[in-house]
Amino acid sequence: MNTKAKTANTSSPVRIRTKTKARLDELLASANRHHTGRKVKADDIIRHSLGLLAESDLVLIKQSVKTNRDRFEELYRKVSARSNGLSKDAFLGNVLEQIARNF
Repeated sequence: MNTKAKTANTSSPVRIRTKTKARLDELLASANRHHTGRKVKADDIIRHSLGLLAESDLVLIKQSVKTNRDRFEELYRKVSARSNGLSKDAFLGNVLEQIARNF
């Protein structure tokens, strides 16, 4: 019979880009250089950094990952709601007219 106590897994893998991993490794090396006490772990740096994120940072991050198509759809939904169900084709025509006027 197995009498070993099961320990709960308290971590999970997270996928990050190679450049992000390299930057994290640089920070770890710097934090652990000439350091007494236990080693600073990646989790320590990430938890501290997440605590510094403000709502405005999250807004900037969300904006930075939007494609032009996402921004177009968002604008269309806003205009369509105010214009009693403007069709997407009519909206696109209005946008193109404004662009043509500015040429």
